[in-house]
Amino acid sequence: MKVILIILVSLLVQQCTHGLMVNASTSPQIISPPSEIIAYINHTARLSCIIQNKESHHVFWSRYTIVNDTYKLSDVLFINLLKFSSYPHYHLTRKVDKTTEHWNLEIRNIQPLDEGYYGCALSTSEPIIKYSFVRVLGKIE
Repeated sequence: MKVILIILVSLLVQQCTHGLMVNASTSPQIISPPSEIIAYINHTARLSCIIQNKESHHVFWSRYTIVNDTYKLSDVLFINLLKFSSYPHYHLTRKVDKTTEHWNLEIRNIQPLDEGYYGCALSTSEPIIKYSFVRVLGKIE
């Protein structure tokens, strides 16, 4: 009886472990690395957000203001393709292929006030966020 119980527990552990490995490989993730984007005044900055296994999760693009080491303010720009910002220079492009989705933020006619942190996030139980820093160079004419 003990041998059968040990075998059953062993099989159950193997199945659970195998299930976890399958779930880990199919869990949603942002695969584009954090980045620093350098853009010149009146040009376009393109911020990349490449997602694998998005499933039914929502994609957020936000602008962040760092207040201190532990506190930051967020201004939501887009949730999926729905625009929340009235700023006309923000645009979102989306491209879907077999394994990934590209949700890229464009800041057109960029100005010095656009410099700062932006984040692409997935609405998972533990939010997944990829930050980018946009640096704006040049002089206002």
